[in-house]
Amino acid sequence: MTPRELRIAKIVFWCVSPIMFAGLVRLFFLFFYFIFGMLLLWIFGVKYNPVVFWLAVLASVGFTAAALVILYRMFKIHVLEQP
Repeated sequence: MTPRELRIAKIVFWCVSPIMFAGLVRLFFLFFYFIFGMLLLWIFGVKYNPVVFWLAVLASVGFTAAALVILYRMFKIHVLEQP
């Protein structure tokens, strides 16, 4: 790849990453909200909405950050450092 193409690839990745972040946060939030909500409901028999909400938020942000770090590493290895 030419230096110009590498620069364009970096710009495209950083322009698309906020959209990926928003989508992954929403996906992981729905998943963890359902999982934590069902677990607490089964264990305690009572809905703890604030606890479930904050557990889901923290887990979804953590998993999204990890996913974006992994995606950037793969992007860097396979796209930017190609021979």
